[in-house]
Amino acid sequence: MCISDWRAGRLIRTVLREASVAAAPVTIAPDNNRVGLWIGWPTGGTSLNSMSVTAGGVLVCCLDSSFPVYYVTFDRHGDLPTKAHIVTNISNGTTVGIVEMIMPEEYLAAGLEQFRSAYSRYTR
Repeated sequence: MCISDWRAGRLIRTVLREASVAAAPVTIAPDNNRVGLWIGWPTGGTSLNSMSVTAGGVLVCCLDSSFPVYYVTFDRHGDLPTKAHIVTNISNGTTVGIVEMIMPEEYLAAGLEQFRSAYSRYTR
């Protein structure tokens, strides 16, 4: 990780929530400012046998005891984190933890020169 990555990383804000999938699927709305998405479950008192994660109507992951976390980022997976995701209970799923990583639009739209000018005071 270079210093520019660290500077960009400081701009990312997280949205944390916990949702029940026992009665109905959980939908994570699309967000063009989302640069990362983490889906997993809390271990305390939660039993999870299996859940599916879909994006754009396509199954992208199944969560179970051997694969308990779904994690995608803009830099590794392109625009996948920006798409709507649906988490569906397959068997005995109860609670899922969701962390969305959001970067403000003005930084996503910034070009290289804008980043250089914004951080020029730190590079002298």
